[in-house]
Amino acid sequence: MTKDEKINNMAACLLSIYDTLKLHDNEQGTGITETLSEEMFRIMKAHNVDLNKQLGFTHLKPVASKK
Repeated sequence: MTKDEKINNMAACLLSIYDTLKLHDNEQGTGITETLSEEMFRIMKAHNVDLNKQLGFTHLKPVASKK
C-alpha cells in the first residue's frame, strides 16, 4: 500500500467515525448495541487502519458493550 493510499484510508476512516459520532450526538443511533469504541474499531478495520500498529502500541482495544 502506498503512502497516499494509507493517508486516504485514514481520512476516510476518520470521516466515517465523525459521521457515527454525529449520529450519536443527535440521538439517531438509538438501538445500536455497540459501544462507540467498538464502532470505531469496526470502522477502522473496514478501512484497513490499525491504530496500534500506526502508533507502535499493543494496548488499544474497544470497550466491550455490557449488553
